[in-house]
Amino acid sequence: MDSSVVSFGEVLWDIFPNATRIGGAPLNVAYHLTKQHIPCTMISRVGRDELGQRLLAQLQDWGMPATGIQEDANQPTGTVLATFDEKHEPHYDIVQPVAWDHIEWQPVYETLLQQAGAFVFGSLGARHATTRKTLFTALEIAHLKVFDVNLRAPFYTFDLIRSLLEKAAVLKVSVSELKQLLDWLDKPYVAEADGVHYLQDKFKISEVLLTKGVKGSVYYAKGYHHVFPAVPVTVRDTVGSGDAFLAGFLAGKLRQQGPVKAMQNAAWLSAFVTSKAGACPPYTDEEYNAFVGAHPL
Repeated sequence: MDSSVVSFGEVLWDIFPNATRIGGAPLNVAYHLTKQHIPCTMISRVGRDELGQRLLAQLQDWGMPATGIQEDANQPTGTVLATFDEKHEPHYDIVQPVAWDHIEWQPVYETLLQQAGAFVFGSLGARHATTRKTLFTALEIAHLKVFDVNLRAPFYTFDLIRSLLEKAAVLKVSVSELKQLLDWLDKPYVAEADGVHYLQDKFKISEVLLTKGVKGSVYYAKGYHHVFPAVPVTVRDTVGSGDAFLAGFLAGKLRQQGPVKAMQNAAWLSAFVTSKAGACPPYTDEEYNAFVGAHPL
C-alpha cells in the first residue's frame, strides 16, 4: 500500500444559472487530494461527447490521471442542473441515465485498488445496477474503505446504504444524514454521540467524521471523540465544502499526522472552499497556506 487514493463514482458537469463547472462528490474529493499532493485516481465513466472530452482535458490540466475514466458511446456525460436558495444552499436536479451509471469492472482496477492507501465511495454512484456491481467488486479488494453517505433523493434505498455501511472503515456523515440513518434503523435519536456510537458498534466502523456546517465537526473513534470548531469565513457558496473536508482529513491521515491535525486540515480546507466559487476552485499552495496561517484553530 502507498499514500495514493482511488475515488469511485460520478463525474459530471454542474450547470449553474451563471456558470458550468466540473462536479460530482468523488471527483471533488479527488481534486482536493491532488491539490494536497496526495495522488488520486478516479474510477468513472464519461460519454463520447464534447462534455466528456472537456472533462478529460480538465483532469489533464489538473495533473490527475484519466486512466480510470471509461468512455461510453451510448450514454452522455453526466450533468446536474443546480440552483441556490436564499441561504446559499445548493439544490440539484441530477440527470439520468448518463455514462457514470454504467461503470464497468476492468481488471486493471485490481492492482490500482490493492496499492492504494484509501478507497473513497458514496451512495449516488451506485444508483444503477451496472455501477453498483462494479463498486461492490472494488469493495472486496480495497483496503481503507471511506464512505461519504451523501444522500441524494430519490437515488438510494436503505438496503443499499446498509450494505455500504457494512463495508466502511471510515464514515463521513452530516447531522441530518445521521438522523436519517438512525430513523431507518428504528433507533431513537437521543444525542449525536449516542447515535454515532450506535452506528460504529452496529457496523464496526473505526472512524466517523460528523460534519455540522457552521457548528463545526466532531471526530469519533472507539472510546474517543474530539470537537472541532468551524473556521469563520464569508461564504461564497457551499458547493463541495463537504468533499473538501473529506479530502483534507484523508490527506492528513495518509501523511500519518494523527486525527487532530487531520481534522484541523479538513476544517481549514472546507472553509477555504466555501470562501470561493465552486467545488474545485483554482488555488496555489501559497494561497492555501496563507489562509491557514490567518485562521488559527
